[in-house]
Amino acid sequence: MAKRSWKLEDLRVNEKNPRRITQAKLEKLAASIERDPQFMVLRPIVIDETNLILGGTQRYHACLLLEKRKIPYDWAVRAKDLSEEQKKRFILVDNAPDGMAGEWDFDVLGTEWEIPELETLGFDPTDFASLGGFSPNDNPDFDDSNVSDEDINKKAADMADNMDRNREKMEAICPECGHEFELEG
Repeated sequence: MAKRSWKLEDLRVNEKNPRRITQAKLEKLAASIERDPQFMVLRPIVIDETNLILGGTQRYHACLLLEKRKIPYDWAVRAKDLSEEQKKRFILVDNAPDGMAGEWDFDVLGTEWEIPELETLGFDPTDFASLGGFSPNDNPDFDDSNVSDEDINKKAADMADNMDRNREKMEAICPECGHEFELEG
């Protein structure tokens, strides 16, 4: 018996998706899917009854980047019986910027995770230099011998400022009309 699958050409990209992805991040996502394909079962592409993608547009694009023509059936799930209003809300929640996604606990990341894992996910190892959870031996390519306490404190302050700014103002695109606007936090 043949395994069921989805043809990627049958899934429809939602042109009103309010989130975009850079090429570099798309390539990292594709590498992640290639390395851990079972994660697609845990966080599948969500489609409506017309095969319009409600969630997972970037995962869809990453599959295309991997030159997949078909994906396993359990890599996509159909959301049934949602009103148009519920579909819009799902799109926003699934694509939620930092306002709904929580914040990174850098102390936990710095003590419980290895630098190569974090680099694979797109973190900069210098973000953790002030936490004491890593040593230069954790990553032979990372040299902190020229990093002063002043540099570390400035980096930490800059990171905190960036997180505050990101919480205060977020750019968004209305999924209904495509109008771009800023959200204040």
